[in-house]
Amino acid sequence: MASILNQSTVSGHGDDVSHYQHGIPGIPTDGKVVLLKNSKLGSEAYLVGTNHISKHSAETVKKVINYVRPDVVAVELCAGRATDMNHNREYVTLFDLLCRSMSAPRGLRMKFGRFAMGFSQRQMHADDKIPGLEFKVAVEEASRVGARCSLIDQDVNLILEKVAKASSWKVIWDSLRTDGYQDTEYTRSYVKKVNILSKKHFPEFVRFYCLTL
Repeated sequence: MASILNQSTVSGHGDDVSHYQHGIPGIPTDGKVVLLKNSKLGSEAYLVGTNHISKHSAETVKKVINYVRPDVVAVELCAGRATDMNHNREYVTLFDLLCRSMSAPRGLRMKFGRFAMGFSQRQMHADDKIPGLEFKVAVEEASRVGARCSLIDQDVNLILEKVAKASSWKVIWDSLRTDGYQDTEYTRSYVKKVNILSKKHFPEFVRFYCLTL
C-alpha cells in the first residue's frame, strides 16, 4: 500500500516534547512528524506539521520524503494555489495588485480580502521569506523520488469566499498592518495561546473557519 506524506498545520517544538516515534534519523520526535499505521491494510502515512514560512519546516519535509520515498505525497494545496505559488509577488506593484483584486468576482470584502492576501505575500517575498516554501519542496521532492503528488486542499476561491464572509473589515485592515513575519517553529503552548486569543477577539471568524474549511 502507499505511504502518504501529508502537509498539515504547525505542531509542537522544543519544550513541548511528546516523543512521537517515527523512525526517521535526524528528525526530533516532538510531534511535528507523526507516523500513522493501518494494521489491517499494512499502509503507513507520515503526517508533517509545518509553519508555512519556515525554512526549517521545508528542510524537514525534504528529509522525510528522501528517507521514506513514499508512493504518494499529499500537499495542502489546490491546483490554483499550486500554479500561483510560482509567481514572485515581490515584483508586482501595489497598483497592479489592487487592480487585479478589484477585477476579481464576488463582493467588495472578497476583493479586499484578495488584496490583503496578495499584499502579505508581497511583503514576505520582499523580506526574503517564501510563503509555502515547504509546499514547493514537497512537490519538487515528490517528482525527484518518483512519488505521485496529490493536491488535497479546497479550491482557493472557495476558501477566500468563506474567509471573506467571516472576516470583519477590521480583520482585513489589521492584516495590512502586520509588521513582519517570523520564521518561527511554534510550540504547542504558543499555538494554544494564539487559539485562545483568536477565540476571544475573533470568535465568529474562528467558529466559521473551523466549521467550514
